[in-house]
Amino acid sequence: MRSKLLPVVLLVLFLAACGSQGSAVQKPAASSSRSSSTSLPSSVCTSSTWTAPAISHEDGANTSGSTAGLVSPHMDMGPHMKMTGFRAPTQADYNRAMVIMQVARLCLAKYKDYHLALRDGYQIFTPDVPQDIYHFASVQNFFSAQTRFDPRHPSALLYKPLGSGYQLVGVMFSAAANSSEDQLNQLFPLSMAPWHLHTNICLPRGDMDRALFQAGSQFGLDGSISTEAACTKVGGVFLPQLFGWMVHIYPWGNASPS
Repeated sequence: MRSKLLPVVLLVLFLAACGSQGSAVQKPAASSSRSSSTSLPSSVCTSSTWTAPAISHEDGANTSGSTAGLVSPHMDMGPHMKMTGFRAPTQADYNRAMVIMQVARLCLAKYKDYHLALRDGYQIFTPDVPQDIYHFASVQNFFSAQTRFDPRHPSALLYKPLGSGYQLVGVMFSAAANSSEDQLNQLFPLSMAPWHLHTNICLPRGDMDRALFQAGSQFGLDGSISTEAACTKVGGVFLPQLFGWMVHIYPWGNASPS
């Protein structure tokens, strides 16, 4: 089965490549100073708008604790990857990240049954291309994420293959390509997990989806071509950036394939 998602997303990418001149990234509501339990009410998943629940210092927030599992260990800067700069973690960063992690665990746990994800409109990105981690992407959530942040509605659910099915391991949030690092930091703190942007991508005209992942190819996310001139020379389509800013978090454990 060929993926029907990519043509729609690629159209979005061409529009998003330059960013919307008047767009503004909506910042998540600031947490209240009052203390609350880390046991979140189920209503957080069903309310019409996202407001970050409060979390107190006593509720286990500790910047010296391990943040393993927040971000994939296999992400490196290169000609096709731009990552946000390092920021020293603060208590507020840790608190906010843990709230988002808890919301993801509570509100998205139902998608451990990947059939429910498919039922709710998530589509497997290039399902016939072998991958360590598969993105079950939501075009609707991707569009919404260009102007607002809502951890209950990620742009993609991250699954690793398991037997004849898939195991939920993480989620992907996205933001507009023209977002500044300060704006991204307000959505999910850079000190807890870096945001990344796929850049300088050359794709062949035609079968673009498979070309994204071809090992040893001049095309795609790891392709040898990284300039517009070189891409034009081989008749390809050059994208200065692909998909906008993204951050992966892993509320259910390590994403490394077993």
